[in-house]
Amino acid sequence: KLKCQIAEYEQELRELNEKYFEVLSNIEKQTQSSSRVDQLIDNETQTDDQQHDKLIQVNSKLKRALQTIKEKIHHVVIERPELFVDSADDTIERLDHLISVIEQQTVQMKILQTEHDHMLIDFFFRYSY
Repeated sequence: KLKCQIAEYEQELRELNEKYFEVLSNIEKQTQSSSRVDQLIDNETQTDDQQHDKLIQVNSKLKRALQTIKEKIHHVVIERPELFVDSADDTIERLDHLISVIEQQTVQMKILQTEHDHMLIDFFFRYSY
């Protein structure tokens, strides 16, 4: 469940990051064409203001998403401190540590599943004849 939530937050962060860089790219494109007629400059200024407002919105969403992730990690640290014995207080380091633990557990689960499958096969071969 936690791994799924983290994956969802990571996906949301990626999407917001893409939007952020798209808006930033649009602003840069508009800024490069500053040698236009005065009327066009006024229009660009309005567009820049709109783009700036969009950047502020995207930035706010990113901050909220990051704060949510930070709170979730803090909650896990409080609920399961044994998972973070070797981890520092830094949220990113805790997230990295948590992802590492999840990856290790996934590998361990696959190993156990393989061992279980082999035991079942051995059992059926021994007792089916």
